[in-house]
Amino acid sequence: MKTNAENHTLSPNFDPLYMADRKLDLVGLVPTYTMPRIRNAVISMQPAVTVHLHFSRENFVYCTVDGDMMCTLRLRCERCLGEVEAILNPIVKLIMKPEFENITEKIGEYDLYEYSGNGLELSNLVEDELLLTLPIALKHKDISLCNSDMVAWLASGREPGNNKETPFAILKC
Repeated sequence: MKTNAENHTLSPNFDPLYMADRKLDLVGLVPTYTMPRIRNAVISMQPAVTVHLHFSRENFVYCTVDGDMMCTLRLRCERCLGEVEAILNPIVKLIMKPEFENITEKIGEYDLYEYSGNGLELSNLVEDELLLTLPIALKHKDISLCNSDMVAWLASGREPGNNKETPFAILKC
């Protein structure tokens, strides 16, 4: 296999069809500052996503992309609202579909990824795949790792710091 880049920042734009015709790989880092949608969804994340993508036309007439990515980020725990670390490691299996081609549904285990046909921004592809693997409701693995004050407040059903009895407290009997 030929390698286009190794463990350094990858070029922001590429042509998937060119890469597939030559069976090239993209191996390296994609900076996360170019991914505003995922940066707005997380507390913090690594400065770069590690990417390994192999382009080919071996299985189909269409350009296929196989590979994986890895990124560590921090999200809000849905239980205590504290920070919790998550490692995203999506497996990529895509058919690159230029707008002008008439493919309407996925083929086998490959999902369709539509683009203009004039090249593609690598950060958009990486960001889309990471967004698809974000956990919906992330929590600490164990409640003992959660913020103890927040867990106690959730158990009590009261607002934090408000110990005052309500005028309707007598009705709770």
